[in-house]
Amino acid sequence: MSSAVYHSKRKSEIAGRIIVYVLLIGLSIIFLLPFLWMLSTALKENAQLYQYPPKWIPSPPRWRNFIDAWSANAPFTLFLKNTL
Repeated sequence: MSSAVYHSKRKSEIAGRIIVYVLLIGLSIIFLLPFLWMLSTALKENAQLYQYPPKWIPSPPRWRNFIDAWSANAPFTLFLKNTL
């Protein structure tokens, strides 16, 4: 195999890998966006939920929402056990 053919084949392999990685990174971002939005929404106060335009980072984050959800009248522990 000549050097020119080898380098051409090598360049096409590298280009193919770059395309695959760009697609994988793009798809990863698309699949992570709903999870990040869910986390962002969980940290918002009720008034911030329907703001337009929506904010990704709540100010200030309300960590108390997790405590409120766990101690609500719903059997959250049972729901979590069923999910696991």
